[in-house]
Amino acid sequence: MIVKIAVIRQCIAKVLIWVIAFSLQPDSLVVAQPDINAENISTSATVEKIRVIGYTVFSDTEIEKIIKPFRGKKLDFDQLRNITEAITNLYVSNGYITSVAFLPEQEIVDGIINIRVVEGKLENLDIKGLKHLQESYVRSFISSAQGSSISDPDSENISSLNQSPPLNIKKIEEELDLLKRNLSIENLKAELVKGTQANSSVLLIEIEETSPFDANLSLDNYRSPSVGEFQGTLKLATEI
Repeated sequence: MIVKIAVIRQCIAKVLIWVIAFSLQPDSLVVAQPDINAENISTSATVEKIRVIGYTVFSDTEIEKIIKPFRGKKLDFDQLRNITEAITNLYVSNGYITSVAFLPEQEIVDGIINIRVVEGKLENLDIKGLKHLQESYVRSFISSAQGSSISDPDSENISSLNQSPPLNIKKIEEELDLLKRNLSIENLKAELVKGTQANSSVLLIEIEETSPFDANLSLDNYRSPSVGEFQGTLKLATEI
């Protein structure tokens, strides 16, 4: 039996952004995901084998736990979408909020169904507000979260993006929390926005630094009356 899954066109599916605790107001991040032709919703097929393609974060065992209950059953397209949603939820619940599983255009032959996973990547950082702190210092925290270096803003190394680990917001939050503990930082805001590449994101970081100077003015009357009744002392310190 042959059943065809047709993709009408790429649409935009909104995924609720996981916002850093000290972030800007919550926003939504868009992730490209094909939509299934509504004409085929009522069609069903017996699924003998489910092949999941493109996942690197989770083990075969973890993916098998999700797809095993569906194998050998007669499923319509809504039920097939339940499989992709379950895989997507596995990613999102573990912090990979820009990764998604979907049904690509295909013909189901001999009960074999293909599911594709697209793991969202962090394309770049956009850091604003730095006066004394070095940008490389801030980038080092996000690189630690990602397990790889983040390219310079002027870099167009797409192959490096494809080889980088998937974006994990939980790890990024942990590193931003460590960064915020720096006494030179008064306030820090972070937000994820859609990148220039498919299923990539840019992390916007806005930093407000504390003043590097500490001024202290004191008055006393310890001086001799012959040179004036009061004396003042101005102490100016700077943190390096």
